Amino acid sequence: MNAIFKILFLLLLCFSQINLLACRCKDTVSVFQSYLNASAVYVGKVVSIKDSAHHKEVTFVVSQNIKHIYKSTVTLRVGHSSCDWNFKLDSTYLVYANKDVLGHLHTNLCTRTKLFSSSSEELKELHAHDMMDCKVLLPVEPSEICKENYEPVCGCDDQTYGNPCIAHNNGVNHWIWGECRNLKKQK
Repeated sequence: MNAIFKILFLLLLCFSQINLLACRCKDTVSVFQSYLNASAVYVGKVVSIKDSAHHKEVTFVVSQNIKHIYKSTVTLRVGHSSCDWNFKLDSTYLVYANKDVLGHLHTNLCTRTKLFSSSSEELKELHAHDMMDCKVLLPVEPSEICKENYEPVCGCDDQTYGNPCIAHNNGVNHWIWGECRNLKKQK
């Protein structure tokens, strides 16, 4: 009986070590490289988490587009492994997300995703790089025909646009929700 407990303990120890090793990220990638590697980068607040057997679907209300998010809400998928983020409802995050082969956004602990409250230095660094220029210098091909709905965003050029789609089609790389004049009054 004692030998069985020893074997079970050794097996448990081996599996716990495998789990720890499974979550090691390769090399730490710089903020700029993480930005380049990501399909989307944004600041958003978690408003819902739906759990399934294979993954969780985490929905964010986007407060700041940094790269390629042109909607007010975005949903991404995270798995159930020790390497996946355990997002909390009503918390705000700086998210670096990638698309899988089916087009779903996902993130994990090896990206630079973090709580927004600990991201101020990273946001400063993102804004310091040339990739974060306010406007695309080349002519922009509209990504889509924009709807008429008025969901104002304040572009990084201090111009108010009717919605994120219009800002994007005008070459604006990043924006914050709300009219520029209202945001200036809050400061």
